[in-house]
Amino acid sequence: MMKARLPALFKSEDEYEILGTFLGQTLEGKGYAPVLPYFSQYKGKGAFKVLCDKYVTEESGTGVVHQVGTVISPLKDLVASASFLISPIR
Repeated sequence: MMKARLPALFKSEDEYEILGTFLGQTLEGKGYAPVLPYFSQYKGKGAFKVLCDKYVTEESGTGVVHQVGTVISPLKDLVASASFLISPIR
């Protein structure tokens, strides 16, 4: 989570512990385990990688966004620039 968003997400500092801090860019390109098993077969083709973009800000949310880039308009260019592409489900 983004450190700047913690006060908006938790009622008190007793509810969380900061184990370390680093820039979000540190995660760019790293793979992750899919939240749900759907589309996990695409992991070997380059899906489920961290991408960074400027639309993630300190003003709202958690600082972590998990979306389908071929469907969400602001992400289409970001995903198209990555090394993978998954066709949307019809």
